[in-house]
Amino acid sequence: MFAHTSHLLADAARDVFKSHDITFSSRPTLYAAKRLSYDLMDIVFAPYGEHWRQIRKMSMLELLSVKRVNSFRRAREEVVARVMDSIAMRCRSPDPIDLSEAMIALTIDLTCRTAFGEKYGHGDIGGGRFHRILEETLTLLGGFCVADFFPRLAWVHNFTGLRAQLDRNFAELDAFYESVIEEHVREGRLPESGGNEDLVDVLLRLQKDPIDGMFSGSPSHTKAILADVFIAGSDTSSVALVWTMTELMKNPASMKKAQDEVRKAVQKNKHRVDETDLQQLHYLELIIKESLRLHPPVPLLVPRETIEDCNIRGYDIPAKTRVFVNARAIARDPKYWKDPMSFVRRGSTMTM
Repeated sequence: MFAHTSHLLADAARDVFKSHDITFSSRPTLYAAKRLSYDLMDIVFAPYGEHWRQIRKMSMLELLSVKRVNSFRRAREEVVARVMDSIAMRCRSPDPIDLSEAMIALTIDLTCRTAFGEKYGHGDIGGGRFHRILEETLTLLGGFCVADFFPRLAWVHNFTGLRAQLDRNFAELDAFYESVIEEHVREGRLPESGGNEDLVDVLLRLQKDPIDGMFSGSPSHTKAILADVFIAGSDTSSVALVWTMTELMKNPASMKKAQDEVRKAVQKNKHRVDETDLQQLHYLELIIKESLRLHPPVPLLVPRETIEDCNIRGYDIPAKTRVFVNARAIARDPKYWKDPMSFVRRGSTMTM
């Protein structure tokens, strides 16, 4: 369902998310996503139902809780410090720095460190091999596929090369997930809840001893959730960082003001910003929000699919309709945003 104007799209999206959220809560079965998510066993592409509810509950209570996020603070600070040291060293050379490469290396290393354990994410994981695999995976997930629109023509991809490319990419990712899981099991890495668990530890613990039936999946379930963490966690974060830095370079006054805020917040005897300083960086928070408004990492979000018939603003939407929400157009709608194409401090007339 596409709207021809952004304000109509925004109004329709409001009705979808506020009044018909359950109706639009499922996911379509996409050719590449089905393969890479181990037959829709993950969180992102799983259709609405009991399995989706269980893994969503598990992710909120175990994977994305405040306690879990805080437990990875040391890992975040170490990875960021290492990347900043690398950038500082390269700044001594007259050669330009590829910011995109640096940010994807940072996010891949950090994702691997927190998801797979301390031995992962020390620069080697963020190198060429995993960057190449991730790029190929994102191309497969986001590219045009005949079978997504005409499922009976899926056989065509046996001849287009898409099936072979997808199988090769899946095999590389699966082999990596399998080696990580085997290593955790072999080393007896099944600590009690909390402590220094990485995400593989959490999933293996819940697989062995599920909480209130919350998660008792097969190894394929575990690998499907790890795929979500690795693919979505690495790409979206790096895209957001690169666009934020791009906007700051285009707006030197905003860059200067952000730098002044950081220098004021950081104590004189410190050389780096740490997470305790973030609460003081209000202007930087506004910059990040404005960057996300202009450049959402997933402009059309993940497609949805209706589970029953409904009516949106006079249009009858039958069950099994695939729905795309154009978040980028909504965030640039002049009906709701003053001067929507400008990078400005929202809620104020003052340009950033």
